[in-house]
Amino acid sequence: MVSIYFAKTPLLRYLGADDDFTSYASTYLSFCAAGVPFMLLSPSIGAVIRAEGKIKESMKGSLASSGLNIVLDALLIFVLKLGVAGAAIATVLSNIFTCGYFILRVLPKLELVKLHLKTILRSARANGIEIFSIIALGLPNALSGIMSSLAGTLSNRCLSVHGAGAIAAFSAAYKCNDMMCMIVMGICMGVQPLLAYNYGAQNTPRLKEATQKLGILAVGIGTVGAALCFALRGKILAVFLRSAAVYEQGLSMMPYLLAALPVMGIFYLGINFLQAAGKAKTATAIVVARQGLFLMPAIYILNRQFEMKGIAIAYPFADFVSSVLVALILLAQYQKLNDPKGRV
Repeated sequence: MVSIYFAKTPLLRYLGADDDFTSYASTYLSFCAAGVPFMLLSPSIGAVIRAEGKIKESMKGSLASSGLNIVLDALLIFVLKLGVAGAAIATVLSNIFTCGYFILRVLPKLELVKLHLKTILRSARANGIEIFSIIALGLPNALSGIMSSLAGTLSNRCLSVHGAGAIAAFSAAYKCNDMMCMIVMGICMGVQPLLAYNYGAQNTPRLKEATQKLGILAVGIGTVGAALCFALRGKILAVFLRSAAVYEQGLSMMPYLLAALPVMGIFYLGINFLQAAGKAKTATAIVVARQGLFLMPAIYILNRQFEMKGIAIAYPFADFVSSVLVALILLAQYQKLNDPKGRV
């Protein structure tokens, strides 16, 4: 919180904000910085609640937060005329609400997990190595977010030479692809505990069944989602973009960004399967390769060849190559399940 607040201007410049964006971004970031502790605490507590099997309670808190954020956005932006500051305040307040709901209403009702600061600190001192091994399993998700931000920074820098409209067009087109990816990713992350439990219990038949059905579901949702977004791309982009020129730019980039969506389910399934099996190093290496080895070099090279369209092509290229890589690794690990002496 403190670091972001005092380093916001050079940070925004590094992330690709030009003169047209800096004042708006600085205002937004100033308010969001104050909410960083709550933005971190909210999903952390939600994960603890889900770990005990209280899926509905965790989902209620998340949905309530999103719904409140939408209502507050409308109130603070359109009614009170606070602009981007209102959007940031809405985000912070919704996360504060979720934290309060979890702490006051849900955590006291947990049967297996009891969060007490003294117990947590005592456990951390006594089981340091075990705790670090557990934290390592979350490293792929953390690095994925960091590498994605770096790739976004590179994209913004490349797009900025074409003006603010190019960044807006790409952001709107990418948002459609990102929303569908989030659905697929959420399903795979939600099933990860099931995979982990059955892996630990060596319940191979159930582990194989869950993996097969999850793969079919993830690929199916990705395919249907890509088809729907492509068919409705004009109407979707019209919600985000008003300028006709920017709208046309987003429309031209969107088909490329949606191209790899059908196979992204394989990527997320493979990453979560490896995490469930305790293969944190392999999962981390794949995540880093997707963004750092495939995507960012592709953005740089294809942008020089095809400019804006090249940046749009770079994303499905990296996603497709990463998905093929994960599929090969997942297939090799899956085949080991058939060996009674082999473990994933």
